[in-house]
Amino acid sequence: MGGRLLGMETILEILQRPFVIGLIIGLILMFVVWLRSLSKMNAAKKAHAKENRELLAKVGRLETHIRMQMELSADGSVAVKAEVEELKKQIENLRVSNNSLSTKPGRAELRQLHLYEKALSVMHVRAPGFSVAWSEAIRDAEAELEKEERGLMKWIRKPFQLGKASTAEEVTEVEETQ
Repeated sequence: MGGRLLGMETILEILQRPFVIGLIIGLILMFVVWLRSLSKMNAAKKAHAKENRELLAKVGRLETHIRMQMELSADGSVAVKAEVEELKKQIENLRVSNNSLSTKPGRAELRQLHLYEKALSVMHVRAPGFSVAWSEAIRDAEAELEKEERGLMKWIRKPFQLGKASTAEEVTEVEETQ
């Protein structure tokens, strides 16, 4: 036991030296600081992990929102393109119909023109001064018709004339009232 006491005494003697005491105190302080920094690092990691999860969730929501917006925009643009194509086809069909209707006189119009031509030839024979007045009236009517075909009057007069007037007398009555 005496050897053991001797080793203990030496250890106690070494521990009582100021350098060793300062070293032990420094190591203890270093250990405390190290433990605190570990706890702070863990707390910071937890905070960063929580913030990272929140940001990832937010990014996921934004991606979902953007994807839905893109799908809606794509669906809407496809529908608009289809509607535009359909309207273009309708416009072209209406243009063709309009051209064909404006160049083809109907049977009633042909009959009316034939009637006017016969009446005109009879009037040339019966009234010799009639042809000058008739020529002026034709020029005036052509100028008025040209104005109607170009301008707003075409859209105003035609529906009224087509729905109400079927003979030449009714057309002149409608024109006189306007």
